[in-house]
Amino acid sequence: MFSYISKKSRAKKIVKDIYKHTKNLLHYNDDIYSDEQKKILTDVANKAETFVPENLTSAQDFFTECEQEVLKVVPKNKLNIIREYVDIIAVAFMVAFGVRGLFLQPFKIPTGSMQPTLFGIHYVEKGVYPNFGEWGNLAIYGGQQAKAVIATSGRLAPSSIKQLPGQTSFEIGNSKYNLPGTLQQVLSYTKLMVGRTNMNSPVLEQGYFQKGETLCDGELVIGDHLFVDRFTLNFTGIKRGDIIVFNTVGLMLNGKELSKEGYYYIKRLVGMPGDELKIVGSRLFVKEKGTKEFKIISELDNRFKKIYSNKGGYHGHTQQYNANYLSSDDDVFIVPEDCYFMMGDNSLNSQDSRYFGAVPRRNIVGKALFVFWPFNRRWGAIDCKEPLNVKTEPRGNILPAMNLQ
Repeated sequence: MFSYISKKSRAKKIVKDIYKHTKNLLHYNDDIYSDEQKKILTDVANKAETFVPENLTSAQDFFTECEQEVLKVVPKNKLNIIREYVDIIAVAFMVAFGVRGLFLQPFKIPTGSMQPTLFGIHYVEKGVYPNFGEWGNLAIYGGQQAKAVIATSGRLAPSSIKQLPGQTSFEIGNSKYNLPGTLQQVLSYTKLMVGRTNMNSPVLEQGYFQKGETLCDGELVIGDHLFVDRFTLNFTGIKRGDIIVFNTVGLMLNGKELSKEGYYYIKRLVGMPGDELKIVGSRLFVKEKGTKEFKIISELDNRFKKIYSNKGGYHGHTQQYNANYLSSDDDVFIVPEDCYFMMGDNSLNSQDSRYFGAVPRRNIVGKALFVFWPFNRRWGAIDCKEPLNVKTEPRGNILPAMNLQ
């Protein structure tokens, strides 16, 4: 009895599948089938809708009959399956790019200019993060192990330094070392670079390294990956204090097109159209359009208060002697109409509007919204974390507190 019921159910399912498949063919290919093809497929669907199989054999015979009818107008083609998958993938890409173009765009922090709010690729000493092993640290923090202990006493051989894909190699004594990162990153976190010349070339350490000395013991952590909101600024506008992604088309630096160095930049908006700006004593003062006096920027938007907290790497807004604007107490910059003045939170090491001037409104892509990877203390909504309760004590252009992030 149970066998009879099972066969009866299978028979009904076969007929039902014929109906569904035929209706799907009509639906998906309505724009390419001829009237004759549509008529035959419609007849098959109608027969399947009303056919009641007596048993499993009759259902299988009906399937064969319908298949022959369908194949008259829709021949078998192995490429059809491939085409269907390509269609699905194409639609998925169109949806993805539509979302990217209109609403959310993924973005990777390229440099350390927004530290400690957002991080580019940076070195973290061992013990700062909980250790989940080599692969765990890579998945959670995007961290690559950067450890080097001097195997042979000697001096750094400058001619041995080579930039390789994703890493840098060099020799000390008779031993060779490979560490992750660009040449500049490796020279910095290994302390093989003691400074820079006026031409911005590295000055290398000429001292003698002893066997067993640790050059570095930590990880090179990948930059923050975030979503940029391209949509809401069309309704809410952009405000002082927003973290903005913009393209560099048309911006010039020392006679060169900035877009050739980096197409997208991310900075904090500090100056609105018509503002007058000046930096005095590592504090940015703003005289808003239509007002008569300068005010420290932290009085105009609470988001700047942590930048002046002198905690966790925040150090205010500094002057840079080689910048084109706001390089001294007497420099005043008036933001042109329909333009905005952008600065990095890490103003000690930020190539921003102090160098290339104000950013036109047409260049603005959107507002930083959400860090989605890696999974660190900055994961989540942008710019909502309080500074670490560690006093910022700069050593030249280095802020050790930032490595605690």
